[in-house]
Amino acid sequence: MNTQKFLKLYPDGKLCEVIFESRDTGDFDNHFNDFVHQQLECDIYEMADVSGTFRNIAMLVDEEGWFKTEVQVNPIAWMFHSAMNPAFPIVGSVLFTGLCRVGELEELDFCGLGNEDIDNIRDHVRRIGRLLNVGGAI
Repeated sequence: MNTQKFLKLYPDGKLCEVIFESRDTGDFDNHFNDFVHQQLECDIYEMADVSGTFRNIAMLVDEEGWFKTEVQVNPIAWMFHSAMNPAFPIVGSVLFTGLCRVGELEELDFCGLGNEDIDNIRDHVRRIGRLLNVGGAI
């Protein structure tokens, strides 16, 4: 069993660890999309770059968020991404994922987060939450 850790950030600032388990690497590739769709509660998602000192980390963002009945801006996720694109707020929950090189061509692919990355993201979310006065992150 292959266990991968990811972090889910809700619009209210709540951050929780989510686990994806796959039987082998092929299973990971085949079922990861279903996992993301379930976590973000959407059919279409997009990878968003994370600004700052984070390397090999990205956010998976709900691309349908603007079309939902209740649009919820995610201010902390927006700050993670704002240096890249300040004009378009991120809405809904996001999933932080690792990026790793795979295969003979060393193509970039999604992978779980290491403990150090999780700690760094948690710390950054707390600091941004305090700055923005977002209750769940304080």
